[in-house]
Parts: sequence; C-alpha cells; structure tokens
Amino acid sequence: MIRVMILYPRTEGKKFDKEYYLSSHIGFIKEKLEPLSAEIELGVSAMGMESPYIAVTHLTFKSLQHLAGKYFMNMHDLTEDQDKFTNIKPVYQVGEMQEA
Repeated sequence: MIRVMILYPRTEGKKFDKEYYLSSHIGFIKEKLEPLSAEIELGVSAMGMESPYIAVTHLTFKSLQHLAGKYFMNMHDLTEDQDKFTNIKPVYQVGEMQEA
C-alpha cells in the first residue's frame, strides 16, 4: 500500500481556510483520487508548543500505479481547488507502507 502525506507548514502571512479544506477540498480529493482512506490532522497548540503544520492529510492507496493514474488525470483540477483555500506550498511525502 502507498501512503501520501500532504503537509501544510504553519507560515506567517499565509492563508489557510480550514472550513473550505474540511467541507469541500477533502471531498474533492476523495472523488478525484479515490483513496482507500483519508485522514486529516489539524495542528494544535499543546504543552506550550505550536504545531509546525496547520494541517496534514494522510491518503492511502492500493498501489503507486493507481495514485499516479488518478493524480496525473486530475492534477490541474486539484491544484486549482487547492488555490481556493491556501497559498501555502504544501510538502508531499509518498511512501510505501510496511508493517512493524
């Protein structure tokens, strides 16, 4: 299985519309990319520390081929929708899942 992490760094002066992200963008990602699962972490302040990320999305796919096919077919639409809620340049991590 493949997991994609999309990390949105907390960056001063940048915008991130959490309401749009949760109510529209995640559904749009699920429709276009068809992941097996999608989980969202919203960064919080805890123990006197602020999270370095506003949000982190975890998407799981059955294969890299599935991800690549769906992503390249929808790349323009995904980028266009992302521009509606943030001007932060996300960090992407694509990894192969291994059992511990």
